[in-house]
Amino acid sequence: MRSKVGRDLAGGYAWYEGQHPGLGEEFLATGDASLKSERSARLPQMSKSDRIKEELGWLKLVFGALVAIDASLIAWLAQNYASVPNVLVVSGFVAVTAVTFVGVWVNRAAIKRFEQLEKE
Repeated sequence: MRSKVGRDLAGGYAWYEGQHPGLGEEFLATGDASLKSERSARLPQMSKSDRIKEELGWLKLVFGALVAIDASLIAWLAQNYASVPNVLVVSGFVAVTAVTFVGVWVNRAAIKRFEQLEKE
C-alpha cells in the first residue's frame, strides 16, 4: 500500500512540476499538511483536567525519587560523617540541601496543579 501511495505522490509531483516549476513542491507540502490535520483530527484530544492529572502523576514520580535520594544522602551522612574527608561531608550537605530544595519546588508545582483542578 505504501509503495502505491509513494508512486502516486511521485506521479503527482512530476505532473505538477511539469505544469510549472515549484508547483510539485507545493503539491507535496499541501498533501503533507492535509495528512497531518486529518491525523490530528482522528486522535482524541486530552481535556485540560486529564492533562493536569497526567502532570500530577509525573510530579509524584519525581517527588518520590527525590525523597528516596534525600533519605539515602542523609543516611549516608549519618553513618559516615566521622570517617570520611571533610570535603565529602560538605559535599553531602550541599547535595542534601539541593535535593531538598528541588523537592520543595516539585511539591509546590504539584500544589498548583491541584489548585487548577479545583477551579474546574
